[in-house]
Amino acid sequence: MKIGCKCGSTIFDSADDIPQKGHLIPDQEWFNVFDAVDDEVIAPLSASKISVEDAYMKSRHIIYEESRLMWQCSSCGRLYIDDLDGELQCYVPESDETAKQILRGHKSST
Repeated sequence: MKIGCKCGSTIFDSADDIPQKGHLIPDQEWFNVFDAVDDEVIAPLSASKISVEDAYMKSRHIIYEESRLMWQCSSCGRLYIDDLDGELQCYVPESDETAKQILRGHKSST
């Protein structure tokens, strides 16, 4: 996937583990995600009602369902976030000094 930024740069999303991509979980869903993992993954797994493999997949599904994708342009810092309908929304940085790597992980080496 490619996103044409309004500054003229292109944001590429062709792999996993890229520093300009992130996942957003709204605060209103934050504890619902934990509760769903507890109820639908941990409890059934500890009661031997689901396999470890099923628990892995169910956990990922719960997180995926409650999150939205987001990307940041490394040139200008604009954020592009999927809204509730999956439409891409653009947010413009306040100034040129705005961080352009806010989606990069703490332990990222790239």
